[in-house]
Amino acid sequence: MTTDPPPSGTPEYRWWAAGAKAEAEIRTVGRSRAGLEVRGFVDGCAQHEHGMSEAEIAAFAFRVYALAGRPRREQLRLLWRLYRTAVR
Repeated sequence: MTTDPPPSGTPEYRWWAAGAKAEAEIRTVGRSRAGLEVRGFVDGCAQHEHGMSEAEIAAFAFRVYALAGRPRREQLRLLWRLYRTAVR
């Protein structure tokens, strides 16, 4: 749920800005650089690709980060392990 920020210069705006800053800091604490990169990619897909469902975004991110640059045999082995884990 996104709401419009309060008018600039008001006490409510300062509280809102402080809360937004704290939320942004919490989202990055304890995350690796690679994790932040993936999170940024997924957030960007969610913002700009309105026709994609959550599952489609997850599958796309998996293809981009987990399968890219791997040999075909390794890709298939990884997909098989994920499938077997999901079926259990």
